[in-house]
Amino acid sequence: MLVFRFFGNCWSSTKSAVSIVLAQLGAVMRRRSMLQSATTFAYAIAASVALAALTTSDAASDLTSKIPTATPTPCGIIFPWNCSPSPFPSRTPNFTVNVCAHDGYPLVTDVYLKDGSPRPVIVIRGNEVRCDGKITYPANADYHLVVQDIRTISGIVGDPNYLHSADQDDGQTTLEQIANPRKFPWCDGHIAMQGASNAGIVSYLAAPSATPNLRGIEPSFSTGDLLNYGFFNGGVLHHETADLYVQPPYYPSGPPWEGYADLPIWGRYLITDNDAAATQVAGFHHGGWFDVFGQGMLDSFSRLLNAGNPTWRNRQKVVIGPWIHTGVVPTTSPIQIVFPSSTPSNPSLSDYDTKWKQCVYGVGLTPCSAWEALPAVQVYHMGAPPGTEWRTYTTWPPAATPYPLYLASQNALVSASPIPTPGSKTFTSDPNNPCPTLGGTNNLISLDPVLRPGGTSGPYDQRAIEARQDVAVFTSGASGPSGTWIVGRIYADVWIQTSLPDVDVFVRMTDVHPFPDGRSILMAQGIQRARYRNGVCPASLNLNLPTRVRVDLGSTALVLPQGHSLRMIVSAAAGPSLNTTNPPLYDVNPQNGDEFSSPNNPNTSGSITILFGTNNPSALVIPVPTGQTLPPDLRPNTTPCPP
Repeated sequence: MLVFRFFGNCWSSTKSAVSIVLAQLGAVMRRRSMLQSATTFAYAIAASVALAALTTSDAASDLTSKIPTATPTPCGIIFPWNCSPSPFPSRTPNFTVNVCAHDGYPLVTDVYLKDGSPRPVIVIRGNEVRCDGKITYPANADYHLVVQDIRTISGIVGDPNYLHSADQDDGQTTLEQIANPRKFPWCDGHIAMQGASNAGIVSYLAAPSATPNLRGIEPSFSTGDLLNYGFFNGGVLHHETADLYVQPPYYPSGPPWEGYADLPIWGRYLITDNDAAATQVAGFHHGGWFDVFGQGMLDSFSRLLNAGNPTWRNRQKVVIGPWIHTGVVPTTSPIQIVFPSSTPSNPSLSDYDTKWKQCVYGVGLTPCSAWEALPAVQVYHMGAPPGTEWRTYTTWPPAATPYPLYLASQNALVSASPIPTPGSKTFTSDPNNPCPTLGGTNNLISLDPVLRPGGTSGPYDQRAIEARQDVAVFTSGASGPSGTWIVGRIYADVWIQTSLPDVDVFVRMTDVHPFPDGRSILMAQGIQRARYRNGVCPASLNLNLPTRVRVDLGSTALVLPQGHSLRMIVSAAAGPSLNTTNPPLYDVNPQNGDEFSSPNNPNTSGSITILFGTNNPSALVIPVPTGQTLPPDLRPNTTPCPP
């Protein structure tokens, strides 16, 4: 069915297994009058033989059914498909083969061929993605499909150096094999990578300096910076993502943020201008305002747009909607928030998909001209008047004026100048009873009924959180920003004073519906560990002295309807989902000066005072798109600490 030169040069170490397979293949090929010599078949591409055998489905099933499965299956060996149930009920792969990585690791790969002719090839790589049933291959597809499992996580958990450490090399090796007509004669020279979440992350990894045959990537709900938008936010471990990779007994005894940031693995991610300059692909990035990777995707897109290869910069497009990590419109319970015209099948979004395919498939004399002509940014504006929700921009974040809403007495957010008179608000933070969460920009694990029973994600009403004693709440009044368009990246400057050696500052921004409704709907959130307020290098708090902590709330596009208000909720933890015993959303700060608690250094409860006024101007800063200059760069500072 397939020659052994395909996907590997390491079959020589498996001579006996190859001999068995050659004998079985020889019998099949003789029945089809297509036999070539075993030596030629093993060492050279017999494209005509392979193509003839793969033009009928019975040929594929006949061949694979006669090939025994080795344990472990060596590189380059075809073996029967092993998914149950089938992710595609209408068909199974034409063949499953182990791609041989440079270090000899076998990467299990399913190949679906439309027919025997050369066509564009879509590649999807991800963690156990072959059998998860989430990939579609429509009957009218005009491409071949290659689906590959990345290196398994199980068995090497706990070693932080393992995390995706070979994914860039594995992905590029696979792409090179597919692009080689002697090894994969069904590729017409055009390859694209697609994938959501983990599968999108590894497409970002493979793109820099990949084979020129990789013409495009379509990552969705993913990021090119897993460190700062997956494992950590603001220096605080994000349990949802980290728990999927690092399990007990290794966690929580693993390194803190600065330890992870110092690992050489992060240099493999698409987070530098040099990586962007070495990337020559048409990028179609899409994500959601309530997705854990939403801001990370926007950062990756912006880097490719602004620092990428000059020929390919105009071929980067991003679409963001009011979606959670699953890519659907969130429907919260018991109250639903309706976002009109927000489905991914919206005609204007379908236009992006069609023109991206024309570009990466090489259709026409100037295949990418229509793709290049599309606006670089198309985002959904929550709360906008009907028919105006989807708007376009030339870059992200767009030009905007920072509009500070200052914290003030009587729990107010005010925009008036001068800055309000000095004041304060104090609450108690207890790590043993952390302030819970309700919805938010979370990972899909938040909705897993087994891992997170009762978990939540998306724009939930926060009034139950606001009623707690371990939060501070500030709300804009009738003279606030009602009717304002908020488009871009939000942040909060929170001045704190405490006797605790270290605390976290968790900020939520909500859209407050007018009386008698009163709902306080979560629109953005962010967290910052005080010791990492200046970047990776930890800096202790000045005990009982005012200290500014800047919290990144990520990006949004929100129109505050007339009569609505903005609200800012401040707490010192992002604990488990309300009324559950789930793990916390973010690692709870023990507030003892260390990353972890111990019998000799237990959790410490204490008071935290939020300061505001002329000397300590705490504020929620929203971007209003009326300015002519681009806002400041708010990406995390991950410069390693000096030795």
